[in-house]
Amino acid sequence: MEKNKLAELRLFIAELEKTPQLIHHPDLKFFKDYLVKLGASIPEQKPEKKQEAKPEKKAEAKPEPKPEPKPKPQPASQKEEESDEAEEEQILLENPDLPIVEPSDEDVALPIPEPKEEPDYEKASELKAQAVEAQSNGDLVEALRLITASIEENPNSTINIGVRGNILLKLNRPVGALADGEEAIQRNPDSAKGYLVRGKAHSLLGHFVKAYEDIQQAQKIDYNDDAAEYVRPLEKKVAYLRAVEGRERRKTDLQKEKQKKKDQKERERRIAEAKAEREKEDKQRKEQEKQQAMGFGEDEIPDLEDEQGGYPNMGQGGYPGPGGGAGGI
Repeated sequence: MEKNKLAELRLFIAELEKTPQLIHHPDLKFFKDYLVKLGASIPEQKPEKKQEAKPEKKAEAKPEPKPEPKPKPQPASQKEEESDEAEEEQILLENPDLPIVEPSDEDVALPIPEPKEEPDYEKASELKAQAVEAQSNGDLVEALRLITASIEENPNSTINIGVRGNILLKLNRPVGALADGEEAIQRNPDSAKGYLVRGKAHSLLGHFVKAYEDIQQAQKIDYNDDAAEYVRPLEKKVAYLRAVEGRERRKTDLQKEKQKKKDQKERERRIAEAKAEREKEDKQRKEQEKQQAMGFGEDEIPDLEDEQGGYPNMGQGGYPGPGGGAGGI
């Protein structure tokens, strides 16, 4: 049980010791029934004391206070979003530091012979037993040599391939282990050992999401306590990575949305400018059409005064006279 759960349990028991009548609370019925089954002594429920109603003094009538405006309830979607954000913040605080191995030059996929029609089961079994013994003695290099020899005698054994993959993991050779895990899965899609080996190899190579998925698949096929222990920090790592990915995705979406609004604003501005320009051109065109309808060209607007400062058919100076002579009168 997790430490924080134990601490909460201690606080709960302390509260019961302080106030035994709490055990009769309806919400704790399941716990009381459990204690009774265990033969525990349960204190009798005391009847609640009813307070006698005191006659109320008639108070002077006071004006009723104005009801305060109730705060508008948050939409359910907003509450869910805030809850998700709080959960994400908590996940981002937990980023387990898992080991990653830099593959060495010798870390390569080891050869696996083609299946035989008549494998030497007896010799393969003997070599496998020797490999297991060498592994238990801590001689992993010898164990690897022996299990490889066993595979050569019986290349049909998916289990032996998985065993070799596990030895390669202990030797910090994840590339070779990954190849053995994949081979085991190819030959037997229900090979829990194959998924477990491949998942651990992925983890050592830093492929944490793939590692988590493989080990989860192995657990579905054949549950293993050691694998369950191994996957706990991996699960937190994957949750952290997905939270970071989600945050980055939302950030990118927000930037795209801002750019979209900016582009829309620019389009609207250009449309407004084009509209204003068209209206201006239409106004000028209508004005020209109006002038043409009055019998004037563009450059033919009449000037009521002649070039000499007088009026048509009038003499110099302004008033009509014979032949437009000077003076007129």
